[in-house]
Amino acid sequence: MGRLVLGIASTLVCLLVAELATRWLLPVPLHTTDTFLHLGDARLRRDESAPVWLRAGVRTRHQEEDFSVTVAVNSKGLRDREMAYAKPPGVRRLLSVGDSFAFGYGVELDEAFCKVAAAELGPPWEAINAGVPSWGTGDELDFLLTEGFRYEPDVVVLTCFFENDLRDNWNRQRYTVGADGRARRVRPLEQDLRERTSFDGVSVRNPLLKTICERGAPADATEPAAPAPPRVSWWIAHSNLARMVRRAISRTEYRTREQAMQEAAHRDEAERRALGAALLTEIARQCRAHDTPLVILLMPSKKELAWNDGPGFRAAYDDVVAGAEQWGATIVDLAPPLRELGIQTAYFGNDPHINAAGHRAVGHVLARAVRSAWRGRGGPAHPGASGVPPQPGPWFTGVLGRRR
Repeated sequence: MGRLVLGIASTLVCLLVAELATRWLLPVPLHTTDTFLHLGDARLRRDESAPVWLRAGVRTRHQEEDFSVTVAVNSKGLRDREMAYAKPPGVRRLLSVGDSFAFGYGVELDEAFCKVAAAELGPPWEAINAGVPSWGTGDELDFLLTEGFRYEPDVVVLTCFFENDLRDNWNRQRYTVGADGRARRVRPLEQDLRERTSFDGVSVRNPLLKTICERGAPADATEPAAPAPPRVSWWIAHSNLARMVRRAISRTEYRTREQAMQEAAHRDEAERRALGAALLTEIARQCRAHDTPLVILLMPSKKELAWNDGPGFRAAYDDVVAGAEQWGATIVDLAPPLRELGIQTAYFGNDPHINAAGHRAVGHVLARAVRSAWRGRGGPAHPGASGVPPQPGPWFTGVLGRRR
């Protein structure tokens, strides 16, 4: 008995020493999924099709090697101040939708490119930040149909990061390409999400996502209920050693899956691009139906900028964006301005996202695009009954020119 007690005590002392040592030598901050990003319950974290959203009502500090910034999420699950659906008189709204780049990963809210563009445009413009890390084009389409257009945007800005958007759309298996070439949901949104999680207030906490999951359409109430506080494992929240072990396991799992993911990407590349094209085209159709100009930003990675010494970044994805462009979208290639600024200046050193300087450069280009789209706004709200897509014309004009 004495040896057992001694063994337990020795183990606890060793763990305490390891905890103190790692806190001092190798501190590991809480991961974004523990602070402001929610991936569903533990059972769903390995499911590529699991819903992803922001924890409503959270205010936290996001710290990594390259930055330490505040992240505050409003009651509707957006990284922004409280925004009513009804647009105030005389205000023009820019609705920015996308993944972590649109979210402003690593920068303060007012440094995000949508806010930079709104500040440059000046009154009466305001920007709504609806970017969520890990979202793909299908997630963004779902958001626009259920929530986005309720904000009465005057311009929708969609950020595409094709390095992972095409993969995310494919792996989540929410949409497919129909016989007519249009994006079709595999199952109704309500059914699709209801079978993947429970709606007892534990797995789905964000009122925005509860609306999507439970109804598949906006709720009648204009304001959501008060959000529940985030649930974070006590050990993860308080133990640096536990966070270190989890990070090591996650990185090991990713390395073992990486080769299979790359092989699948090559095998399914044509289908992935076709699905991405169909989703972007459907977003452009919906914006046209709502008489709302659409600006699509093509965000390059550091790797793509470093490798791209020949044709423009846009040219590599002409087939993916062509349908959206035919439906009137402005396609903005961000590679030239970011390359001109310099990879080391525009991106964080260790993190793959653009930094505050990169956001300023993108915000300046976006302001030009919004001015062009707003000046050219006009024409029918949707194509004729024949369903023939309108030709690019006065409704939108390319900001950086076509590269064909």
